[in-house]
Amino acid sequence: MSLLKAIVEKMERGIPAGRLVEGLCWRDFEGFAAEIFSENGFAVRRNIRFTSERKRYEIDVVAFQ
Repeated sequence: MSLLKAIVEKMERGIPAGRLVEGLCWRDFEGFAAEIFSENGFAVRRNIRFTSERKRYEIDVVAFQ
């Protein structure tokens, strides 16, 4: 079962959304966010790395519609 489906089922049982995600590690939370975007028709890219003005950056989740 996907993390999104598991959380939706718990929400339907009345558990507040904030409590559902507070136990997730950062990697699971990123995956959860990416799954929400994907399920809603967005194209998703994760862990995009780039350099600008000699600094390295990473964007964890990007969603395109």
